[in-house]
Amino acid sequence: MKVVISPFTRVEGHAKVVLKLSEDGAVKEAKFKVLEFRGFEKILEGRPIEEAPRIASRICGICQVAHSLASAKAAERALGIEPPEDAIRLRRIMHYAGVIQSHLLHLIFLALPDYLPTRASSPLEYLFNNRKDLLKETIAARSASQKIVEIVGGKSIHPTTNLVGGIAKPPSREDWRKLLNSSKSLVLSLKKIFGELEQIFEEKAEELREYFELKTWYLALARDGEGDFYDGDLMFKGETDSFRLPPEEYHKVILEETVAHSYIKYPYLVKGEKKLVRVGPLARHNISSPDVENNSLYYNVFRLKECIKLADEISTLLDRPFKEKTFSKLVLRRGEGVGIVEAPRGLLVHHYKSDENGILEKVNIIVPTTINAPSIEKLLEKVSSQYIKQDKINVKELKYYLGLAVRLYDPCLSCATHSESLLPIIEIRDHENGLVKVIY
Repeated sequence: MKVVISPFTRVEGHAKVVLKLSEDGAVKEAKFKVLEFRGFEKILEGRPIEEAPRIASRICGICQVAHSLASAKAAERALGIEPPEDAIRLRRIMHYAGVIQSHLLHLIFLALPDYLPTRASSPLEYLFNNRKDLLKETIAARSASQKIVEIVGGKSIHPTTNLVGGIAKPPSREDWRKLLNSSKSLVLSLKKIFGELEQIFEEKAEELREYFELKTWYLALARDGEGDFYDGDLMFKGETDSFRLPPEEYHKVILEETVAHSYIKYPYLVKGEKKLVRVGPLARHNISSPDVENNSLYYNVFRLKECIKLADEISTLLDRPFKEKTFSKLVLRRGEGVGIVEAPRGLLVHHYKSDENGILEKVNIIVPTTINAPSIEKLLEKVSSQYIKQDKINVKELKYYLGLAVRLYDPCLSCATHSESLLPIIEIRDHENGLVKVIY
């Protein structure tokens, strides 16, 4: 028997879940099907390498800053260019603000409805009627963070100042003062949001710990022994073991597999046998902590805490005005480079090869949701087995808990080039692949 859920609501993009049951009616496997195709790697191939950051930012309208930065870093590694110190400082400011606005969008508008006491059928209406102050602070915080991206990047969506070699133009003293004001407003709003939500997310995580624990490896950037959003080595951590690699050696331990049921590849950690590896807020916490937290619901807890941490770091980075030189000269050559940053949802890889004229010959991009996809399927198997037993399906509970399991990863599927207007959300199929039930 097979169960299909599609489309999932409150995620960026289009996806569905297919649950296949064994002969005795137990959950045998779960498939997380991403229904969109982009092909940005092929779009970039044949283009001048200096155009890559501008094009790559179009991969996503939510984590556009992260794609722009990873792209620029990959190109700079390929060309042997080192951006000036203040360019990196500006990139970090823009990047941290971009992560915060993405986190807030997910936490309040996409995730929070799963934590409401009513499990609101119309969550935004419920929030407007019952949590107006929270919505106001969220809008204020997102506006402040987007303003920071706009001042540094030239535009809040698809920034234009981030180039191969650095930042095209540093903010003036007047803009620096505007950044300071936006930073102060951001910190104030985030502290109010944190006070309202921390307990809500932590209580749900502990309530459902038994069902949402999943033992995997974790991967994040680390520098000087601490997690870092912009630079560092690849830090892998498991239950009892850990190791690190330079970014350009990611392909030695990360194997990408093509699967028939989805448009995304499935990466695995190859350390002996294939192992699941997760990225994102949970991974970033674990690589910096002596203990390992395997409760998947802590993704939202740590996502919330990251907002406060990054806002404070923005304030620290704005402690002085910016110098005039924020750009290094562009010199074309044949080369290969890997650029890695921590996007809101986790580790983001851009890998470029260019010819002697700076034309991109080969491009590989690995996004966080791709890395998390195999683990999403394992979690769906575990959670769904609680609500499907011997062909008996608790539709209401199944739909709620599978939605919660998918959304906690904040999967970024929104770079769609095509979609269907109405798709089944959950399909249930028997061991002979016969369709038993469709849930919309």
